[in-house]
This record gives sequence, C-alpha cells and structure tokens, in this order.
Amino acid sequence: MNLDSVFPDGREDEKYCECILFYFDLSSKFVVVPMELKGGKAEAHKAVKQLKGGLDFATDYIPNNVEAICIPILFHNGISRFEVRQLKKPQSRIASMGITSDIKTAKCGSKLSVLLSNL
Repeated sequence: MNLDSVFPDGREDEKYCECILFYFDLSSKFVVVPMELKGGKAEAHKAVKQLKGGLDFATDYIPNNVEAICIPILFHNGISRFEVRQLKKPQSRIASMGITSDIKTAKCGSKLSVLLSNL
C-alpha cells in the first residue's frame, strides 16, 4: 500500500511511512512491512514516528484470528553511527496491538526479497 496515494495532498503534520507491504509467510503468519525511504539525512526519531504511524495505520488491515508480525525497514542513502545507535535503543522499537519489532535498516536499492528472506 502506497501511503502517498492514500494521502495525496501531503502529510507534513502526519507521521506515516512511505509504504506498507502485507503478505502471508510460509508459516501462515500475516506479515506487515512498513517501509520508510530516506534519500537525504536519515534521522532516527523521525523514522521511528513514521514507521510507528505506518504500523498503526496497518493494524486496521490485519485479519482477525491470525498471528501477525511486523518487520519495519528504514531504507537510506547513508546513516550516521549515532542514528544507528538511536534505532537500537529500546524506545525506538515499534509497538502496536501486541506487535513489537526492532527497525531494520538497508541501503536504498537493496532488494526487498533478499532482506525479507534473510530474517
């Protein structure tokens, strides 16, 4: 789901990630993958808010009576060591409706299928 299409008039005051992928994995878990894309400076606190907003939005689409997992990913063109440390802090974990996840990071251009298969 491309949230830029859902909210086409801009979202400067809103905190949603760019897009969310939904799928069932091979063990029948419903997987929610909020993704934030940062072409410039990747600031951890902003990315956390946007990914959390994406997961909050996505919870309305999680089917009932299935186990759901979340794999938030921050794609970037470069990220400082300080920001990486910020993302590893407990307060940077994404949590909603009993789903808690650490944020994964990857360089822009990384293949999503490879990232998800390595988890």
